[in-house]
Amino acid sequence: MKRSHKRSCGCLHRKSHGEASQRKKPQTAEYVAWAGMKRRCFNTHDPKWRDYGGRGIKVDPRWAKDYKEFLKYVGRRPSPMHSLDRIDNDGNYEPGNVRWATARQQYHNRRTFQRKGWRQATKHAWGVVRDFEQVVASYTGAPYAVAVDSCTNALLLAVAYSIRNAPIRQAVDIPRFTYIGVAMSIRNAGADVTFRDEQWDGKYLLLPYPIYDAARHLTSRMYIAGTLMCLSFHWAKHLPIGHGGAILCDNKETAAWLKRARYDGRTEGVAPKSDAFRHIGWHVVMSPVSAAQGLLLMASMNEHNDPLPWGPGTDSDYPDLSQIGLFK
Repeated sequence: MKRSHKRSCGCLHRKSHGEASQRKKPQTAEYVAWAGMKRRCFNTHDPKWRDYGGRGIKVDPRWAKDYKEFLKYVGRRPSPMHSLDRIDNDGNYEPGNVRWATARQQYHNRRTFQRKGWRQATKHAWGVVRDFEQVVASYTGAPYAVAVDSCTNALLLAVAYSIRNAPIRQAVDIPRFTYIGVAMSIRNAGADVTFRDEQWDGKYLLLPYPIYDAARHLTSRMYIAGTLMCLSFHWAKHLPIGHGGAILCDNKETAAWLKRARYDGRTEGVAPKSDAFRHIGWHVVMSPVSAAQGLLLMASMNEHNDPLPWGPGTDSDYPDLSQIGLFK
């Protein structure tokens, strides 16, 4: 192309494999599967790299170099219901370990279902947390859910993320009647806290940031775009796991930051010796046990829940935080 070392915009590469000889001609399902396989294993910026290349999953060198060699082995996709699958989820993309499979076949072939000894099984158990996050995100209408061990720590991460690059850290303003852990989280995140008079119902904003404390409300399609919404799974809440919380958001980079921050700044699935620590973190991950219990409870969750009441006569008769000396 003009003033570039590239030979073409990509059409030449596809044309050489006989899959897209014209710019407007759609790529075949087999070519898309081949390209996706290589992207997941070779491109460290791909969202799925962590579960493929990041785990050491490789592509047969002949397939990586030549699409026709790949197609010669796998053949054409049997139906639109099939997609590329590895028979051994810890194995490579190579002859003897690749097939076309339906979604149902792949579900029962997930790493979670593999039985390769107790040590591997304990590692795969963390996939339950990701399953729980997907269910919570789907229920609330949020693109992403990041599970943690409490709503208090969800708020800590949300505030820490919001003030991380601020040249001047503005004080976080909350209602003076709320759970004391909210004010503690703000201080622990590195911000000052101020108080306002507000009779809130189910949730309220941590001003001036787009952070909601929604500890007392969990219902379907509740997510508000552009916000960090913090949930509680305390035993007295709508999803009574007993110990847990989550942050809802709609930005992929934000979700990635929060997932590292909840795990000591680590990248999931990467050993500390091999990791590149980008920012500070805390140890506030949700356990697989809590996530599994959450999945069971979500199966009977109501489509709609009213906000939980608070105040005199309820389980949450909050003190006036503005009168506590620590916060003055």
